[in-house]
Amino acid sequence: MQKTTFRHRLFRYSGLERFFRDPITHKPRPHSLKRIFNLILVFLSRMLKFSYVFGYPYNIIIEPTNVCTLNCPMCPSGNRMMKRRRGMMRFDDFKRIIDEMGDYLYQVGLMNYGESLLNPELYDMIRYAKRKNITTILSTNALFLNEENSLKVLKSGLDFLSISLDGASQDTYVKYRIKGDFPKVVENIDYLVKKKNNLKSSLFVDIGFLVTRFNQKEIEKAKDLAVKLGVDNFSLVKFAFPDYKTVSKEKVLEFLPEDPFLSRYKIVDGKLELQKKSREKTPCIWVWDRAVINWDGSLCPCCVDYDCRYYLGNYFDQGLKKIWNSKKYRDLRKKILKDRDKIEICYNCSASMD
Repeated sequence: MQKTTFRHRLFRYSGLERFFRDPITHKPRPHSLKRIFNLILVFLSRMLKFSYVFGYPYNIIIEPTNVCTLNCPMCPSGNRMMKRRRGMMRFDDFKRIIDEMGDYLYQVGLMNYGESLLNPELYDMIRYAKRKNITTILSTNALFLNEENSLKVLKSGLDFLSISLDGASQDTYVKYRIKGDFPKVVENIDYLVKKKNNLKSSLFVDIGFLVTRFNQKEIEKAKDLAVKLGVDNFSLVKFAFPDYKTVSKEKVLEFLPEDPFLSRYKIVDGKLELQKKSREKTPCIWVWDRAVINWDGSLCPCCVDYDCRYYLGNYFDQGLKKIWNSKKYRDLRKKILKDRDKIEICYNCSASMD
């Protein structure tokens, strides 16, 4: 069993190391000549600041569902802020995506704004992606990671599993994970890790600890719990508020960690601001390198756009290759290069700070 490590979700590899190893899964990248050539085309298109991308996205997020049973107060799905229709992607639709794009893809994230384990066809999706030698990652609250589903996860060939566990006690945990069950989640993780070791599975299990004002004093206890459970990694995750410019100061203070090192934000003149302004040095890569496909096929520029306000087309109507260099996509890339802060979903983006 691998010793539990404590670090950010992304491993700090150099450029050359990142070429050979995935910074999330810590595993070798599934290279092929076609994928490498596509990667070079995408990289050159982004570095030269072209609005037309000569390759295709090599990482995508595919949303199995936007349904969740929790009521996390700052999650657009949990607090019902999301106006998108609720539903689940069918395996046949997922298969269409992989059949078209699989030769270019290094990684598929089966998650977005819902609890992916609620989709009964999730495991078929993982297996199908693995047949195409694509790295698969999944994020879950683990409430539905019972013995049966743990076995399905392990046998599916999943590469990386991130489990949200934001506390070391039930009282602290449910401050944010409303309707959650801390003992049940711990029990589920314990079974998963033991079964993983018995089966000698290569699944990398990460506990993601979302730091809030309520749980920041339990970080060390949570670390100890992670070691006891035998997971591979324990990550501190900085809080991100959806539409933070419209969130009230009172709501911010309710969850914002007191330690500025543990927060993405600071309050200036009564308003919430990102801690750093580093976007000029680290431009957005999403609209060149990646894509988000929601359960209903709607294509969004990135994971921040929870309601698909910047709708780019429907995958099931057109396919990604037709949408990828459409006028809408090219215009969005141009705007990101020139006036990123004027794009509504971009002023809440702190991806460059991690």
